[in-house]
Amino acid sequence: MTRDSVIGQADLPCACAPATSAARIASIDRLRILAAIGIVWFHTKGAPGRQIAYAGLPIFLLIWFSLVASRDPLPCVRDFLRRAWDRLLAPWLFWSVVYAACKLVACVVLVACAALRATSYAIATVLVCLAYAWPSVGDSFVARVAPLTFGIYLIHPLAGYALRQSIAGALNPGAHVVCVVVMSGLVTLGLMHTPLRRCV
Repeated sequence: MTRDSVIGQADLPCACAPATSAARIASIDRLRILAAIGIVWFHTKGAPGRQIAYAGLPIFLLIWFSLVASRDPLPCVRDFLRRAWDRLLAPWLFWSVVYAACKLVACVVLVACAALRATSYAIATVLVCLAYAWPSVGDSFVARVAPLTFGIYLIHPLAGYALRQSIAGALNPGAHVVCVVVMSGLVTLGLMHTPLRRCV
């Protein structure tokens, strides 16, 4: 056996590794595409089987959590909070201001119309509109998604830590069960979050 053939055989596993990794990522991307189709299907009114298509949302969450839990330990708390601000809180605050401004403009129009009928009705309309101006209240996409998104984003470091400690055998089984129950309860509360219906 020549030296070149030995070197070629030694390099073979390294040459195959990127293909395996690429195939794994491609599979995840295909699953994401299917999940996205399911979510669009669910939001299409009158589509057959749209309730089943809602499974696309938990599929997204499972993919995301599995990737996050397999990462290395998270950086310091300051870096984590900065990343949370850049990815979630800052965009949410920006669109909250835009959303609230649009609702206030709509309230002004309602008040102008109501003022032609009765002053008391106009005052009541102002109070109701102001109560529903902030996106965290009312039947809105921002109100439904934001609590769940923040909850999962804040829970996932604890979940990833518990998972890694459990695999390494460094976490007491009883403590692991408690962590799972608490985190599952918090996620369930986020999923069960039902905002108030707007009355105007």
